Amino acid sequence: MFCDCFNLTNIDLSSFDTKNVTNMNYMFHGCSSLTNIDLSSFDTKNVTNMNYMFHGCYNLTNIDLSSFDTKNVTDMSFMFSGCSSLTNIDLSSVDTKNVTNMSNMFSRCFKLTNIDLSSFDTKNVTNMRYMFTDCSNLNRVKINNISSNIIEELKYTNVNIIDQFGNNISKNNYLNNNQNNSFNNNYIINNINNNNMNCNMMMNNNMMNKDMMNMMNNDMMYNNQNNIMMMNNNMMNNNMMNHDMMNNDMMYNSMNNNMIYNNQNNNMMNNNIN
Repeated sequence: MFCDCFNLTNIDLSSFDTKNVTNMNYMFHGCSSLTNIDLSSFDTKNVTNMNYMFHGCYNLTNIDLSSFDTKNVTDMSFMFSGCSSLTNIDLSSVDTKNVTNMSNMFSRCFKLTNIDLSSFDTKNVTNMRYMFTDCSNLNRVKINNISSNIIEELKYTNVNIIDQFGNNISKNNYLNNNQNNSFNNNYIINNINNNNMNCNMMMNNNMMNKDMMNMMNNDMMYNNQNNIMMMNNNMMNNNMMNHDMMNNDMMYNSMNNNMIYNNQNNNMMNNNIN
């Protein structure tokens, strides 16, 4: 919007309504004659991009960001890059929880001597490359629960890193601890995976055993049914045999009766003849 306004020395933004603005990148880029900007009327709650916003504002000595709502901002790369006259900047109101890019954020801020980043949440930041490049007078950075990315960026510098209690942090020790924690976390994850595999194997074995038991039960039931059928068949056969035997007995008795009857008749005939 005001990009490369080299001779702009003063700007009144009090009448600006920015509540619907989503992109403020390059807004004051190259405004090298501005020494101060009043941003108190800015509504930035919907802004997602602030990269290069104040880039190249060489004579800017003060930036008041207390009214800024940056909860939706994802890109702050080069935001203050080249603000070579800044000696201090208050970032306590800056919300960085959704920021993913902070590369070159403070690069070439030659006069910046200390910076407090204890309010920064950088868990989602994936790019911090050259964040403090050419900050030749920077001697202290304060951090609080920040990712090791920033220490990685400062590990080859003489900058002192302190925690929220004012204690010095050894860069090498911090990085080594993070590596050990990463190793431990991987070990824990592997153990969890192994436990999950064991649980799955146990579940599969239990299911197999259950299936085998079901098959055995089915076989037993089938055998029992077969046995019952065989018993029934045997009983039927026995009944049939008994029936046949009874029939034979009846026939035999009948034959005997006939013989007796015939004998009686013969006797009667003989008596008549006599």
